[in-house]
Amino acid sequence: MIEKAIIPALLKSLKAFPSVAIIGARQVGKTTLAKELVDQLKKPVHHVDLERPGSLASIVREPEEYFSVYVNHCVIIDEV
Repeated sequence: MIEKAIIPALLKSLKAFPSVAIIGARQVGKTTLAKELVDQLKKPVHHVDLERPGSLASIVREPEEYFSVYVNHCVIIDEV
């Protein structure tokens, strides 16, 4: 796998802020980058894909309840 120069900067940002957005064009590796970060954070991971109707409906209906379960996790919200 290609080593990405941005990873150290993202890890530093994650220490300072509770959330970090990875934005960019479609199909450029944003999700892959997020998953690589998770490997280095050594936290439990919860991946949410908002293109899946069930995931979106659960979050919209009760967002606080949905995310309260994942307080100590790294949550990846894909396809925002």
